[in-house]
Amino acid sequence: MMNAHSDFRLLTSVFFLFALFAFLPLSGIEEWEKANEEYAKGEKAKTLSERQMAFNNALSTYLQLESRTHPEYSNGKLYYNIGNAYFQLQEFPLAIFYYYKALNLRPSDEKVKSNLRAALSKVGLKYTEKPFLSRLFFYIPLPTQLQILFLLSIILFLSVIAYGWYWSKRLKILAKIFLALWLFVLASVSYIRFISPVEGVIINPTQLYRDAGEQYAKAMEKPIISGEKVRVLDSIQDGLWLKVVTSEGQIGYIPVTALRII
Repeated sequence: MMNAHSDFRLLTSVFFLFALFAFLPLSGIEEWEKANEEYAKGEKAKTLSERQMAFNNALSTYLQLESRTHPEYSNGKLYYNIGNAYFQLQEFPLAIFYYYKALNLRPSDEKVKSNLRAALSKVGLKYTEKPFLSRLFFYIPLPTQLQILFLLSIILFLSVIAYGWYWSKRLKILAKIFLALWLFVLASVSYIRFISPVEGVIINPTQLYRDAGEQYAKAMEKPIISGEKVRVLDSIQDGLWLKVVTSEGQIGYIPVTALRII
């Protein structure tokens, strides 16, 4: 018979294996490999037309996978690949958008940061790190934090049950330690989901208006360029207009069609 330690190791192994592959259903593995093959063809293509066709084929398949799966709770690889495909097709604002989405899930991935810097440089922008507090909470991506929270919930429940049976001081201390860890991770998840600012990337250049409508005065003379990241404060007129803050601190309104939420 397996002992408690072996049971725990088996449970955690199964859990993390599930978490590793949960981002892509089995029905999509063939498409995933097909898209990667098309992307590789694009890199090896000898003519511009072959290159564009291969990257467009890869992108089309990646986008189909995005629409059918839930990559916002994945390891970010799909977003990264979509960003790469857009970059190869020289659609830099969309590449920037997907690199930012990938970075939220892979905050310590230097490849994502490097490609993001390259895409930003193509539109005349620079990459800046998040403030310390945001980096503290975002260093471990949300899907991983949810997995940790789930695992800690199980461990905390079992430790409380064990303490209820044996009334051991060691078990009481252990339960308090797991409770503290659980509360910390819960606070981190709550910050990411409910407190952290909503951000978006400008996909189409747009003027910043003083109110929601093109009939109002401009809040700044120059339009916001494609690829710039802004903070979204509010959505009005049935979501047709967004109140945003630019990287320079200017507050105003833009049409929702100009932006994609990260």
